[in-house]
Amino acid sequence: MEVEPFILFGTDHLLATLALILTSIFLPIFLKKASSKTKNWFGYILASILILNECVKPYYHSHFFGYELLTVLPLHMCALSAFSISFFFLTRKRIFYEVAFF
Repeated sequence: MEVEPFILFGTDHLLATLALILTSIFLPIFLKKASSKTKNWFGYILASILILNECVKPYYHSHFFGYELLTVLPLHMCALSAFSISFFFLTRKRIFYEVAFF
């Protein structure tokens, strides 16, 4: 199977950009009107997805793309920020938000 090249402003690129923009607009509007329970569940789901992504990313980068495992471990600031914001969503402790922000 051969990988197709990325086409800047191609159909796939424009559809993904449109989906991202619409999600960025309508998700906060929906969550602003939602109950506290719904907001909490959304935070738990988002935190779970972030943690799962950061834990699985080294595997699929090394397995599918051929990177060495030691070079793709989540030991950089982006991974720290993702874990920190996930822990904030789970615990609501402000220190995790501040670590992710700075």
